[in-house]
Amino acid sequence: MISKSFSKKIITIYSILILIFVGIYIFIFIKIKDYNQNIAYLENEIFLQQDKQQKMSLMNNMIEENKDYIDLVENSVIPKDGNVPFIETIESLASENNLVMTIQSLSFEDSEGLNDKGMTLFKIRSTTKGSWANTYSFLALLEALPLSLKIENLALIYSSTELAGNIRPEWQMSIDMKVLKYK
Repeated sequence: MISKSFSKKIITIYSILILIFVGIYIFIFIKIKDYNQNIAYLENEIFLQQDKQQKMSLMNNMIEENKDYIDLVENSVIPKDGNVPFIETIESLASENNLVMTIQSLSFEDSEGLNDKGMTLFKIRSTTKGSWANTYSFLALLEALPLSLKIENLALIYSSTELAGNIRPEWQMSIDMKVLKYK
């Protein structure tokens, strides 16, 4: 027969071994749980990164497909240093249509929505003198400019002058316009 003290020692050793195995099992379980959590986190990060890359790729494709439209919109705004070339353009349109043009005032109008986008409104007040056909042609060319141009006020006054017995009809146009311009 086995003595009681020997049995107690064996039970104690087995108990200690069981506790060690349970401790190792718990340690391994916690490590596996941590690894699984890290794997899930990394899988989620990879998924989010792939989703982000896919969205960026779609955005780049959309930008590339709409590049012509984007260029058209960007070119419809007067560049930062484009005031003088724009004024020269409208003066040359008037001159090409045999109109006498006088620029009465130039100013800038700021608004919150435009300031946030780095833009302002360039306001031009001018008058022209010439024939009806030339005035009408000038207006058509002005509206056809590839710019974001808005005619605010337009007034036409008819007058005639007599030169050597000939009556010469003349139209005076007063026009206020606003054009988008980068600051």
